[in-house]
Amino acid sequence: MNKVFKIFLIIFFLTITDIHISFSSIKNNIIAKVGNEIITLIELENKINTTLTLANQKINQENIDKLKNISLKKLIDLKIKQNEIKNFNLTINNLAIDNHMQRVSDNLNVDPANLKKFFKLNKINYNQYENEVKIEFLWQKLITQLYSSKINIKEDQIKNEINEILNKK
Repeated sequence: MNKVFKIFLIIFFLTITDIHISFSSIKNNIIAKVGNEIITLIELENKINTTLTLANQKINQENIDKLKNISLKKLIDLKIKQNEIKNFNLTINNLAIDNHMQRVSDNLNVDPANLKKFFKLNKINYNQYENEVKIEFLWQKLITQLYSSKINIKEDQIKNEINEILNKK
């Protein structure tokens, strides 16, 4: 009887451990692949939490459901941008990133020194958010470099457009 009980306990614990391992592997499934980059369930959850927290909205199922598709599309766009940025030798403007994070802190009424702690308390991956910000800044830099020389607007055109808009009112 003692041997049977020990075998039962071993099987029971192995089953529980196996279930726990299965759940943890399900938790971070790959939900999309963009080029060589993947998007995981954890990234999507982080994006949703970040969006809701920065917009000062409640994290509830209704808001999560509203943001699922939008957040996934934003992550896909981000991965596409990330892939394109790799093709160019761009350097990040750390001052611009710091200024952005300062504005985020100000909007949240959080001391900048405590922003990482605030993110952690709200179950947001600070590093993922900061990486997204860097990608967006690099993307803006890339677009500016590629297309600024192709834009030619004359001052007279701007004045004419403004006058037309003002005359319509």
